[in-house]
Amino acid sequence: MDSTWSMGARSECAFPAGDQYDRALIEPLFSSTQNLKWSTKKWMSINAPRTAVQEYVVFIEKEPGTDKVKRMSRRSQCGEITKPKTDTEPDPVADTSTAAHLSRLLSTNEPPEGPILDYIQHVVSKTTVRLTALDQNISDLRAQLQQLEAERSLLSDSLQRSTTIMSPLNATRALAKIAQSPWVLGHICSRWREIALSTRSLWSLFYIASATDNSNLYTPLPMIKAQIQRARTLKVHFLGSEAGDSAPQVERFDLVSKHSERWEELSIQLTSTLVPRLTALQGRLPLLRKLWAQWDNDDSEEGVESIDCFGSAPSLVDAGFVSESRFIPVLLPLHQLTVYRVDCPWEEHQKALRAAPNLIEARIGVAFGDNPWPNPGETVVDMLRLRRLFVTGVNLLRILRAPALVGIGIDMTPGGEVSRELDAFFTRSSCTPRRLCFAGAPEANAVAEALNKHPFISSCMLVFDHTTPPSSTVFAALMTMFARADTAPHLDEICIGSHEPFDIDYTLLLEMLEARRNADRPLREATVLMSGWDPDPAIVTGLHALKGAGLDLSVAAVNFNRLRSWTYASPNFGLV
Repeated sequence: MDSTWSMGARSECAFPAGDQYDRALIEPLFSSTQNLKWSTKKWMSINAPRTAVQEYVVFIEKEPGTDKVKRMSRRSQCGEITKPKTDTEPDPVADTSTAAHLSRLLSTNEPPEGPILDYIQHVVSKTTVRLTALDQNISDLRAQLQQLEAERSLLSDSLQRSTTIMSPLNATRALAKIAQSPWVLGHICSRWREIALSTRSLWSLFYIASATDNSNLYTPLPMIKAQIQRARTLKVHFLGSEAGDSAPQVERFDLVSKHSERWEELSIQLTSTLVPRLTALQGRLPLLRKLWAQWDNDDSEEGVESIDCFGSAPSLVDAGFVSESRFIPVLLPLHQLTVYRVDCPWEEHQKALRAAPNLIEARIGVAFGDNPWPNPGETVVDMLRLRRLFVTGVNLLRILRAPALVGIGIDMTPGGEVSRELDAFFTRSSCTPRRLCFAGAPEANAVAEALNKHPFISSCMLVFDHTTPPSSTVFAALMTMFARADTAPHLDEICIGSHEPFDIDYTLLLEMLEARRNADRPLREATVLMSGWDPDPAIVTGLHALKGAGLDLSVAAVNFNRLRSWTYASPNFGLV
C-alpha cells in the first residue's frame, strides 16, 4: 500500500479516508514492536512498550462497519489524549519564544505587531469557529434532551395508567375513584379494608356538608376524628349554611381546625359563624397549597371587611374567591401564586395581577366595581409566564399581554367585538394559543369569524353555562356552522358542554360530527358533556360508528368538574 504519513510535533497522524488498515504503517512509529496490543473496536488502541522516555497510545478511527481507517492519532501515556485534528482547532503555541512574547503582551499594554499579531488573529479565528460549532452541538443536544424528556413524561403517564388498570388494588387513585369515601371501601371485603386502612392518602379528603333541616345528618364526630388520625395531610371541603344549625357546623370546623397545620387544601362556603374561626388560623397554615372561598348568602358577609389569614401562608400557590353581594377582599401572597381565580372590581384585579409575576393560570372575573372595564390608555399588565387565561369580558384583553399563552377562554355577551379584540390581544402578546373556549352565550357568526381569522387555534370549546342555556335555534346555528367545510377547517378538536338541560337537536349534532370527520382534515377528537343527555338509539349507533372510524369521541351526561376545567374554574365539591 502506498499510503504515507509521518509523526509531527503534535504527536498525531492521519490516514486518508478509505485506505485499508495496514499494521505495517503503525509499527514504524515505535523503536520496538514487541508486545504491541491490537483491538478491533471502532477506536483501536496500540500500547507500545516503554521507550527510553515515554510510552505511547495510538488511536485509530475506522469507518463504521468496515476495516477502513478514517483517522488516527497518538498520545503519551503520561499526557492527555490528543483528539483527531480538525479544521476548527486553533494552532498550538509553536515555541518557547512565542509563549514568552504572549505572556509579556498579557502583562502590559504593548500592542501585538508583526508575526505575533498574525498568530493571535489566526488563533482567535480558529477558536471562534470552534466555539460556534460547540454552541451548535450544545443547542442540538439540548433540543434532543427536551424531546427525550417529553417522550419520557408521556411513557411514564402511560405506564401509570396501565399499572392502574392491571393492579387497581395497588393504586391509590384508582381506589379513590371507585369510592370517594374510604369508609365505603372498608365494607367491600376484608382485603379492601386492609388496603384502605394502610393507605393514608385515601383518608386525606374531608367533605363536610351542612344539613339544613336535621343535625343528625352531619358526619359523626368520631368518624371525623378517626379519619384525621389515619390521614397524613388534610384536604378540607367545608360547606357551611346559614339555614342550618350553626352549632354542629362550628363543632366540626373547630375539630378539623385543630389540625390546620396539616391542611393541604381548603374549599369553604363561609357563614357568619365560621368567619371568626377561619380568621383565627392566621400563621397556622404552613402546608396549605390550594384555596377556594365563597359565601353562603348576603347575611354571611354582614360586618366582614376582609379576610387576612391567608396572606402569610408560605405554601399557597393556587387561590381563588368570590363575593356574594359586595366585594370583600381576601389577602393572598400574590408574589408566590401560580393560579389565580378571583371575581372582584377591575381596579383590584389590576393591582393584584401586577403583584403576581409567577401566574401560570388565571380566571379573571369582573364584578361589583363602578368602573368594570379598563380605561383607554391604561398601562398594559404583563403576564409573562401565563399559560391559561379566562376572562368574563373580552374588553379585559385590551390591557393584558401574555406571550406564553396556550389556552384562552372568554365569556361571550351578545354584540361583543370578539374577533377584533382577540386579534389585537394576540398581536400585542405575540402569542399563538391552540385552545379557545367560548362560554356563556356563544353566537355562531362571532365564533366562526374568530376561528377563521386565527388558524393556529386547533381546539374549540363551547360551554353553555347555568345562566344562559341556549335555545334550540342557537344550538342549531352553531351545529350548522361547524358542519360547513369552510368553517375553521384547521380544527382538530371540538368540545361542547352545558350545565343545564335544554332542547338538544341530536341529529344536527351527529351530522356536524360526521361532516368534520369526513373533511379533508378530519376531526381527531370530540367531547360532548350535556346535562339531560338522552339521545335515541339511532343517534347512539351513529356515534358508535364515528368512534369505530377513528374519532376519539367522549359523550356523556355532564361532568361538572371536567366542564369547569374548560373555563379554568375551581373544581366543584358542592361549592359553586
